[in-house]
Amino acid sequence: MSRDLIKPRKLVYQSNALTASYIPFTPLQADIFGVVLSSLKPNQIKYSVTIAQLADWCGVDSTNYKEVKKAVKGLFDMEFCSPVNDNEKPEGSDVDYVDYWRLFYKVRLPDPKEKDPMTLKPSDVFSFYIAPEIEDELFNLTRDFTIWELKDYLKLKTLGAKKLYTIFCQYKRTGVLSIHWQDMQKIMGTNYKTLSRFKQKVYDPYISEIIEVTNVKTVIPHPKKVGRKILDWYFTFAWNKQLKLIDEPPKLDPEFIRTWQRLQKDFGLGTKQADRIIEQVSLEDINHELYQIKLLKIGNQIKSNIGGFTYSIFKDKYSVNFDELS
Repeated sequence: MSRDLIKPRKLVYQSNALTASYIPFTPLQADIFGVVLSSLKPNQIKYSVTIAQLADWCGVDSTNYKEVKKAVKGLFDMEFCSPVNDNEKPEGSDVDYVDYWRLFYKVRLPDPKEKDPMTLKPSDVFSFYIAPEIEDELFNLTRDFTIWELKDYLKLKTLGAKKLYTIFCQYKRTGVLSIHWQDMQKIMGTNYKTLSRFKQKVYDPYISEIIEVTNVKTVIPHPKKVGRKILDWYFTFAWNKQLKLIDEPPKLDPEFIRTWQRLQKDFGLGTKQADRIIEQVSLEDINHELYQIKLLKIGNQIKSNIGGFTYSIFKDKYSVNFDELS
C-alpha cells in the first residue's frame, strides 16, 4: 500500500470550474477532500490513509473516528456539476444542460465485525479512487486553475469560509473579487432573499474568519450603487505573502487511465491486481500483452477464465508481485 499512501503537500491545485461549483460538503468532508487533493501524484488515482492519520490532519479526536468514517462514506455521493457547452446540447435545444460527475468512483471502508459496527482501530485504512471523469479538473492543469494552501484551509472551521477562501485564491493575482451576489449564492449554496441579508450572513462572518486564520491580510468591501441604492458589493484584498509554486500540478497520462480501466473491465482483473501491473510493467508492454490476449480470446484459445489467464501472463512473464494484496 506504500505507493498509494496519502502524503499531503503544502499546496492544492484544482480547476476554476471546480472552485466555482457548489458541492454540499460538511466541513469535515471538505477537509478530507482537500487532504486527498493535496496528495495527488502523477498517473495515480487511488489514495489510501489510516484513520488515525486522517483524523489527525483534520483535527478530529480519536474518540470520534466514527464521524470520520461517516464523512468518508458520504463523500462517495458527492457530485461535481458543470454546464454543458452549446455544441454538446441536443440539436435545436434552447434549454441549458448540466453534467453531474462523481468526485470518487469508489471509496473503500473498513467493515468491523464486532458487535459495534462503528468500532474502528487507528490502523484501519480508507481508500479513495478519483473518478476518471473529473481528471481534467485535477490533473494536467495549465490554465484556469486555483491554487490554495492546505494548512490555512484546514484551520478554517466553517464550510462557507473554506469555500470563500478558495474563491479569494482564484482571484489572488488581481486582488479583486467581483461576482454578482446572486451568482455567489449558487457557489456558496445559499438562498437569501436580499443582498443585505446575504452580506450579513455570508460575506461578513466568513471574511472575518478568513482574515483571522489565513494568509489573507485585508479585505475591503466596495458598494456598487445606483444613486443611493446598493445593488452589489465587490472586494479588494491583499495577502500577507504570495504563495510560491513549490511544485507543479499533478500530471495524468490519458493512456494510463484507459489501460488501468481495460485491465479491470475487459480482462477481468481486480482493482488491486490492476494497480500492481500498472506499477511494475510499462504501458507499452501492458498494451502489447492485452492485444495478444485479445487475439487468443477471439480465436477461442483461452480455456480458462480471462481474468486468471491475464493474471498468469503478467505474473509469469513479467514477475509481477501479486503477493500480500490486502
